[in-house]
Amino acid sequence: MLVDETFTVDEVRDMLHGPKLVVRGEVETELVNTAHTNMLLLRQLFSQAEKFYLRLQTDISELENRWAVEWLGRGLIPIVFQAMGALDEKTKAERALKDLQKVQGEQKMATRSQEITSLEDTDNLVSAKHDLLRVQEQLALAEKELDRKFQQTSAYRNMKEILTKRKKHIKDTRKRLSKYESDE
Repeated sequence: MLVDETFTVDEVRDMLHGPKLVVRGEVETELVNTAHTNMLLLRQLFSQAEKFYLRLQTDISELENRWAVEWLGRGLIPIVFQAMGALDEKTKAERALKDLQKVQGEQKMATRSQEITSLEDTDNLVSAKHDLLRVQEQLALAEKELDRKFQQTSAYRNMKEILTKRKKHIKDTRKRLSKYESDE
């Protein structure tokens, strides 16, 4: 003989309360661990950047963007933060590159003024020119490598995919909107 048990809404809520707390605790623990790992990785990145005399500064204004907050509610937290972090890293790297180019420009101007005053010493002029060309070549290679590495990051690809989907969605919405407006 089968006994078919029925439960009230309150009994079901009571039965699910325990597993709900366990799952919530596990998710919170994972989020804390992920945040801690990300913090350690950022510290490592900053310390490595300092070894190469790069000054990286954090800019959290992008995180406060209203668009990002609306997307957080849709379950895209990791992708948005990774993409924004990657974009932030790229802008910081570009700033560092501009600083290096500025320093190089200043060095170039200083080298030119020295060359004008010491034309008799042509050996130094040729040597300085070779050094300058070598530094420019290294700078161009570093810039290409940085750009290539950034484009290979999953955050870049994910953000590109999100933006493509978003553009398509906006395009479709505009088409539907224009259809309704033309009917009126």
